[in-house]
Amino acid sequence: SNVVQASLQSAKLLHVSVFDPSLIADVEKAIRNSGMNLNPTVDGSTIKVPVPKTTKESREEVAKVAREARETTKRSILAVRGDAVKVIKNCKGEPGISEDDLFGAQEEVDKEVEKMNSKIQEMFQKREKDILEN
Repeated sequence: SNVVQASLQSAKLLHVSVFDPSLIADVEKAIRNSGMNLNPTVDGSTIKVPVPKTTKESREEVAKVAREARETTKRSILAVRGDAVKVIKNCKGEPGISEDDLFGAQEEVDKEVEKMNSKIQEMFQKREKDILEN
């Protein structure tokens, strides 16, 4: 079930409505201890969170997290590729499947992996530019 509803009241103020009043202190503490340099204030059943101006260091930290996500995604794709290659190799010797079929299947897998890696890199570069410029 939902605990809070968050909305931007302005570009510099996050408004968090807490549905269960007994959780206000816990939500406020979680926001304060998030490591994002936020200083929330409680106003009845809502919490107002001024959003600090981003610094060069904070933008670089966000870009670092994005790079780590990119690398994790690439590793996941390589793991799926490895699984696909195993399936292809296990088909060797099956009736009706030639060496050319196996080679072609592996080439297709490799092409798809390359396409996905290129797409991931393109998305990351765009996002990194957005992060570091804003």
